[in-house]
Amino acid sequence: MPTVFGRAENQTELIGGREETRSGIPAINYFLTDGVNSDHDAAWRLLSEAEHAESQIYYVMVGIGGEDFRFLRDAAKEFPNVGFVSAKDLGKFVGGDDAYEKLLPAELCAWLKHEHEGEDGHH
Repeated sequence: MPTVFGRAENQTELIGGREETRSGIPAINYFLTDGVNSDHDAAWRLLSEAEHAESQIYYVMVGIGGEDFRFLRDAAKEFPNVGFVSAKDLGKFVGGDDAYEKLLPAELCAWLKHEHEGEDGHH
């Protein structure tokens, strides 16, 4: 069954606006899928709106299985607040020594630093 990321589009105010992180702390949202998404336009629009609203949410798209996940890869290249991780075998991925490194990629760290540029350093 195709994955539908755009269903979250109805919650854009919570995702793309300032409401999503009332505490002011950036958040990480993990999307796990084992199939190709069927709503490219709606999902792309959602990610674009989140980026333009300067949302403090970083999306990690986790593709599980043997699919190519072209859309997820393209989104990770296009948006600074989106990353992609491939896990062909979920059991091996979760049990691997580098699972945390993959789920907290260097791009996420760079994005977090960018989000906090110019702050007073008490974080």
